Order: sequence, then C-alpha cells, then structure tokens
Amino acid sequence: MPPEAFRGVVSTKLDVYSLGMILYELATGLPPYLSNRKQGLKTYLEATERQHGTLMKMLDPEAHWPTIQGCHGRSSTLGLDLLDVGKLATTRDHCRRPEIVEVLLRLHLLTQGTVEMSPVT
Repeated sequence: MPPEAFRGVVSTKLDVYSLGMILYELATGLPPYLSNRKQGLKTYLEATERQHGTLMKMLDPEAHWPTIQGCHGRSSTLGLDLLDVGKLATTRDHCRRPEIVEVLLRLHLLTQGTVEMSPVT
C-alpha cells in the first residue's frame, strides 16, 4: 500500500504506486508479500540494491529478458528498465511520484527500444 493511503490521502497517485508494484512483480516473478520474507517486495528490492549495487539477480530467470538498445548506444536489460520504472512509480512521497501519463510514456518508449532511462533518485 502506498504510504499516503494509511493517512487517508486519496488521489490518482495511488494507482501509479499500484502499477509500480505490478512492474516489480512482473520483473522479479515475486509476489508483493511472502510469509517467509520479513518485508514487502519494495523494501526487499531496495535493501538488495543497497547491498549488491544492482538488481540483476532479482530478475525472474524464467522471463529471458531481452537486451534493448537505447539512446547513445546504451544497451540495457528490459527487466532492469521495468524495475527502474517501478521504482519511479513507487516513490514514497506522493507529491514527487509522477502522473500515470509519464509512467505510461516511459513504458511505451521501452517497447520502442529507444529510451535511455535516467536513474531514479
């Protein structure tokens, strides 16, 4: 659940957060919560990235993620790019979270293999 939902804040940003969680699930093959995991998927991925510096090992191996060629000769794994969009869409501060149109545009550009995703800060 988005943090603001617990405070009763309702906006379209709730749906953006939900889409981000779905992208996390698609990219990793993991559900948002598991009984044997102490934290939710978002927190688990954040901790894994801090510890290892990458989420490459978290990608669902059954997905056989393609490598796409981005702008400026940059190549990337589609799964990692989905995780980047998921991270953007699940920004904890709903005021900094993008509108759904921006998220959809980033996903569309990924399908074109023409986007250079900047890291989410």
